[in-house]
Amino acid sequence: MENNNKTQKYNVIGMMSGTSCDGIDLALVKFYKNTSWQFEVLKTKTYSYSDLWKKLLNDAFYLKGEEIISLNFKYSHYLSDLVIDFLSDINTNIDLLSMHGHTIWHNPAAGYTYQLGHGGVVASTIGIPVICDFRSQDVSLGGEGAPLVPVGEKYLFTDYNVFLNLGGFSNATVIENGEIKNAFDICPVNIMLNYLTEKINLPYDNRGQLASKGAIINDLLTNLLIINDKIKNHSLSREIVEKKFIPLINKYLDRYPISDILRTFIEYIAITIADRLSKNQKVLVSGGGAHNEFLIQKLRENYEGEIILPNKDLIDYKEAIIFAFLGVLRYLEIPNTSTKVTNANKESCSGAIYLP
Repeated sequence: MENNNKTQKYNVIGMMSGTSCDGIDLALVKFYKNTSWQFEVLKTKTYSYSDLWKKLLNDAFYLKGEEIISLNFKYSHYLSDLVIDFLSDINTNIDLLSMHGHTIWHNPAAGYTYQLGHGGVVASTIGIPVICDFRSQDVSLGGEGAPLVPVGEKYLFTDYNVFLNLGGFSNATVIENGEIKNAFDICPVNIMLNYLTEKINLPYDNRGQLASKGAIINDLLTNLLIINDKIKNHSLSREIVEKKFIPLINKYLDRYPISDILRTFIEYIAITIADRLSKNQKVLVSGGGAHNEFLIQKLRENYEGEIILPNKDLIDYKEAIIFAFLGVLRYLEIPNTSTKVTNANKESCSGAIYLP
């Protein structure tokens, strides 16, 4: 890597796979630093999961022992193939691949977290150093292992104080005077919206059109809001969805059209997020849910403040960009976690480095 006293420059690929199983986001980003960190997005691409991979990843939650190990190696080779394809028209030297992995189990209260994607397999295949497994060390230090994105927001997006990501789950970051004040998960978003649309053989609700035609189911909305008291201040995961949300939603599937359940869940998301965010702020929104126009409309109706949508690269690839940056911090041995948001015993420079 180029590293001199005047300007530090790094070309890094960030790879992100979300819990909603939409696909894998890749972002090639040039990071450079004089007095502060800046970045330039050189290339982005999303690889949608095939139906087979969606099923494998969704079913992985229930696998044991040798089955999950076998899947991990298959998935790692699959990731390698995607990176090779992504780089097929790139002549720029790549310093690092920084890989989030695909979360299967995340239970910090029990002291463990697990993401598919073996850095050693990927590094040996693509011939580029790989940094992965960003959460385990924080969990071992008594933390939640999440959220990690706020550290990148602090360094890279200094024009904003409040950030909202609408991915498989919604999460927010609050920064004051250049320091992370708070960051927290809020509620399920795409992981549940897509669960519902898949019941009618659609991968997602395009722009929220189905939800916009539905009616609110009042008792379902009430019961969803009751769940908030049980999950508030938790790091959200697939386990909570399986235990709390899906059993409740399933009770309504035979009695109401999917459009009504979607409409109700959109209302739940908007109310919950508006309640958790500080009022009268400018909120920068990113993540796949930002393309759900009906959800954004309801957020704006419920939130007392300004909801800001950035350019498409930041909406779709902000987390991949930030995980690329977390890899840079790991390489430079700069702490890339924050005790203020993960509640670990101390900050750490997290991530396992694999050389090709």
